[in-house]
Amino acid sequence: MQRSPSDPATGAAIIGSWEVVVRPDGIEQGFVHLRTFLPGGGLISSVGGQTGHGSWAWTGGDNYALTLIHSDLDEAGQETERSTVMATFTVAADGARVEGPYVNVTTDGAGAETERFAGTVQGVRIRVIPMP
Repeated sequence: MQRSPSDPATGAAIIGSWEVVVRPDGIEQGFVHLRTFLPGGGLISSVGGQTGHGSWAWTGGDNYALTLIHSDLDEAGQETERSTVMATFTVAADGARVEGPYVNVTTDGAGAETERFAGTVQGVRIRVIPMP
């Protein structure tokens, strides 16, 4: 059975680029991630000049989940730190906003967990702005 382009399982509600404010629990000031959800489940994210990659999946209704990885490398190209983000989020009925909880697990170059924290994300779709 072929899915319609408006079926949430195809990702129609999430595909595109988003400006997402990430707020770790206990910290009032958030920071911005730019995220692009690609057809087929791919995800690209940037924050502070660092690029991350991941995957997203529809989980039913207006709900989605993602896993995202950002890595730090040394001069020799060896991974020194990895942040793995797991999140669930809901797309608002207007299709222009998302929000939900996340957990970030940081590991060192050997894969040992060094930090774990949780928080929330709220995002808005990046729309085309006509030139003045």
